[in-house]
Amino acid sequence: FSDEENKKWDKSVKDMNLEILLISQFTLHAKLKGNKPDFHNAMNHIRAREMFDTFTTLISESYHPDKVQTGFFGKFMKLNLSNDGPVTIILDSQQYEPILKAPI
Repeated sequence: FSDEENKKWDKSVKDMNLEILLISQFTLHAKLKGNKPDFHNAMNHIRAREMFDTFTTLISESYHPDKVQTGFFGKFMKLNLSNDGPVTIILDSQQYEPILKAPI
């Protein structure tokens, strides 16, 4: 986000008092098997739902709950959005593995 002088990456969502939309999307964890996506390595539905709910609670409690919205877990949704960028940052690190394996 830009500051008053249009300096990029200087402000956060909190600084700008913006809204957050959290969408669970297990398809990001797909691997190609031939020409088809394979989702066998994705977390099971129950555990994934628990993790998503916990994450949503943590974000809501650390910000303004009225500014945090979610999609419908496990449902097909049509989303219309406008990217201001576009910017996509993928965090893929072994250091997050203990978090994923921790009991919820």
